[in-house]
Amino acid sequence: MGGDLSGRGAMQGSPVVTNLSAGAAVAPPALRHPQESAYFGLAAAAAALAWLFLVWIVLLIGWLLIIPLAIIYWLAEQFFRAQLLGNAVRVKEDQFPEIDRMVKEYSARLGLTKTPDVFIVNGEGMVNALAVRRLRGKYILLMSGLVDLLLSTGSFNELGAVLGHELGHHAMGHTSPWRSAFLAPSRLVPFLGAAYSRACELTADRVGMWLAGSKEAAVRGLTALACGSRVLTPQLNLASFLAQERELVGFFAFLNDLSSSHPRITRRVEELDAGEAEVLATRGY
Repeated sequence: MGGDLSGRGAMQGSPVVTNLSAGAAVAPPALRHPQESAYFGLAAAAAALAWLFLVWIVLLIGWLLIIPLAIIYWLAEQFFRAQLLGNAVRVKEDQFPEIDRMVKEYSARLGLTKTPDVFIVNGEGMVNALAVRRLRGKYILLMSGLVDLLLSTGSFNELGAVLGHELGHHAMGHTSPWRSAFLAPSRLVPFLGAAYSRACELTADRVGMWLAGSKEAAVRGLTALACGSRVLTPQLNLASFLAQERELVGFFAFLNDLSSSHPRITRRVEELDAGEAEVLATRGY
């Protein structure tokens, strides 16, 4: 989205990475969307009840089931990494250095102990970005179509907001396999898992805006995902796009959201606008 930019014009030799205050070593708590905390509490309560039952089952079955699952998980990661290294392009100091510097700068600002591995993947026209966590480390996959679309304006700021969004998923623990395993039973509660996932996306949007230092950059990154056209995206009328949200019939919008892992993009833009002052105030200037 998943994993997610204000300047326009000719592309410079390197991206402009906004400086945050020296004291901002980690993402401020205010970046976490209030709905994420609320839904996490509900999901955690449901999961805790389920885990009490599951622990009893595990004690009966023993570790015979856990060991094979651990081996399968390890093998899956090896195949995943082999697929990336053999068929995608890894961002490094000597490979797309502008993006590499941005990723390292943003990772440091979020307090990540290890910078995620970023790969440019041939998405065959797909416009998307993903944050992935495995036992060996964290990954961000940028589909080539999204990169081309965001950089077609000559600015790195929109790409920075999208990268910040995906890094936010890692920094806020959304990709943690341990958290996912703990919360897994809560998905038995109808629609709760999807609601929590949508709240996590709103949090990641706020992180992207915080790192980019610009609501406009974060908004343009989202509208690029909605439009998907390199030609039409720069001409997109934001006011007209947001007016679509007001045309929605509330009941059907609610039904559409129930099982969706991501909020509507129109709503995500409105949430960025509503949280702009609070989020950017934490940058320290």
